[in-house]
Amino acid sequence: MLNPKSIGIIGSIATFVGLLFLLIVPLIGLVILFAARVGLLIAFKDLSKTLNDIKIFEYKFKSIILGVVALMIFMLSLYTTSYLVGPEGMPESIEDILSGGAMNILLLGSIIAWIIIIISVIYVKKAYDLLASSLNIRYFRWIGLVYLIGV
Repeated sequence: MLNPKSIGIIGSIATFVGLLFLLIVPLIGLVILFAARVGLLIAFKDLSKTLNDIKIFEYKFKSIILGVVALMIFMLSLYTTSYLVGPEGMPESIEDILSGGAMNILLLGSIIAWIIIIISVIYVKKAYDLLASSLNIRYFRWIGLVYLIGV
């Protein structure tokens, strides 16, 4: 059986590979990213049990849930925008997009999703900060900070 360190390393590598595939073959990239998130969640659960600090797992779990909610909100705004634009596909002019309110819905959905993602990454940073203080490894603080800066 794999230990949390191995699962975490595999999950991190799978996240990177999933992001690369997301650019080339989006469906495969999403599947790999999902598997990576599950792997990282398992690693965080094992670490939180080992360290007797359930907050580590709770913060990581909340971040994943918020990330899924943000993705759903963004996809809903994309769907609504495409519905308002019409079944013909691309509108004839930019005025058609702006007059129907489709751009406003897309913009609002994007802003809401972005705010939720920022909150999600704050939870990721909290989880890595707890790991850093529990394990006395300062690099986990840097990882959390890099996530936060990346948003």
